[in-house]
Amino acid sequence: MERPNEGVVLRTANVGDRIALRGVRVRSRVAGLSYRTVVEQTFVNLDARAIEAVYVFPLPEGRRCAGLR
Repeated sequence: MERPNEGVVLRTANVGDRIALRGVRVRSRVAGLSYRTVVEQTFVNLDARAIEAVYVFPLPEGRRCAGLR
């Protein structure tokens, strides 16, 4: 299956919006036959006005996201 926009994507209504990735933290834990990975990403709005964005985080087939904050 082709995935043309594979990878993390942060989309806004205006292509001129300036959002920067400030940091990434990844923590994983293995327990028996399963594992849990927590990915923390911090973004900063470089504009003086509020920006609404859509965050896309693709997962491999058969995986799931247990939460998003």
